[in-house]
Amino acid sequence: MKKLIVLFSLLIALAGCSDAVAKLSAPNTKVLEIGDTVITQGEMYQFMTSSDTSTLIINMAKNVIRNAKVEITDEIREKAEADLVVMKDILKDDFLAGLRQLGYTSEEDYVERALIPLAQQNAMMKKYIEDNTDFVIATYFPRRARIIEFAVEEDAKEVLEAIKAGGNTEELGKANTTSLDFFGQLATYHRDSTLPNSIKTVLKDANGPLLTQEVIKDTNGKFYIVEVIEAIPSRFQEEMITSLSAVSTLIDTMWLAEFKTAGFAIYDINVYNAIKNGSQSQFLPSR
Repeated sequence: MKKLIVLFSLLIALAGCSDAVAKLSAPNTKVLEIGDTVITQGEMYQFMTSSDTSTLIINMAKNVIRNAKVEITDEIREKAEADLVVMKDILKDDFLAGLRQLGYTSEEDYVERALIPLAQQNAMMKKYIEDNTDFVIATYFPRRARIIEFAVEEDAKEVLEAIKAGGNTEELGKANTTSLDFFGQLATYHRDSTLPNSIKTVLKDANGPLLTQEVIKDTNGKFYIVEVIEAIPSRFQEEMITSLSAVSTLIDTMWLAEFKTAGFAIYDINVYNAIKNGSQSQFLPSR
């Protein structure tokens, strides 16, 4: 079965006609049998080409690459189980109902089809970031910083003066802001973090620890204090990797590199056009 997935998702092998359509040499060959129901290669291929081909093929290709690159070890399963605990803690009594709405039949199904692939992808992201550190840092400028957001400028000014006098940024932030996102906690930020552009500029320009000497007024009408704790990513590499592993643009960049290395190719014109016109077109190889 796995060989069949590889055939359809990565190597729909034909002669080099530019507008070829894949044809199976043995469409009546049995693929699997469930009770009295027999599914042939031809029926499976028809299902694939009549479904959301773009998402189906790309996801199948990713699954093949993931399993080839990252073995499902005890460590991978432990990370998946840890993520499961987090999700159950967040959703609480709504957990199982939420899984069913997403199309998972059980907790075990969710772990196998969602959390283990995520743990594999995170392992791939870790290696990609480590192998491409200079590019990642230059593109995403990760920083460790404390940010406090205020609705009233005078409140921000008072807290800034207290910090300058030696006060603890996080303690003062928690005591003087109602923001749930920026209350002085130490966090890793980067280019794609949900931040005002004025704050991103401060972070990007920081070459070392600093405290903004004036309150920053943003176009959103809020006021900010920024304290950069660390601007050299090698000093917080694990935090950087964890944070950037969830960034969608970097995930796509990693997958594009993996597809190229794997030699992903589409020879069926119908599949090619479906991917070209679908949401996964960035993964389409040059014809």
